[in-house]
Amino acid sequence: MTQTPVPIYEDLASEVEEFYQKISSQELDDFQPIRNCTQKLLEAVQKEGADLFELACHPFEDKPMARHVVHAAILSVMLGQSLKLNPEKLLGLAETALLFDVGMTALRGKELKDIRKHPEHGAKELTKFPDCPPEVLQAVAQHHERFDGSGYPKGLKEDQI
Repeated sequence: MTQTPVPIYEDLASEVEEFYQKISSQELDDFQPIRNCTQKLLEAVQKEGADLFELACHPFEDKPMARHVVHAAILSVMLGQSLKLNPEKLLGLAETALLFDVGMTALRGKELKDIRKHPEHGAKELTKFPDCPPEVLQAVAQHHERFDGSGYPKGLKEDQI
């Protein structure tokens, strides 16, 4: 028996919210819950991509961070599929999309003003997981860099990214 897109989407948002909280509180010591969520996401997009795409285009009030991440992951996987990425690359893309904002969990109160450091915070948090691929770490650290050098945290440009 398969789930309909809304319960799958809700499950993904809840799982992301949970592992982001556990990473933030340093209660997550294994990459497997992230890998499991990634597999669930890949299967869901394979089976229910169009419906999940529609859900990803609607704003929701609750769990804004988790939903933002799930939306990005759904869209990233769909783009990866359209580019015919091999399964390993698609897995890495999905993991990156689920983890790119994990550094935001380290920011509190006044630190939120220093939001430009969240890519580096995220990459640092993920280095605790030996199974986290290097390309995921790099993508998390550079996801706000821009081709023209106007991005952050390091102002990388062109082939530096």
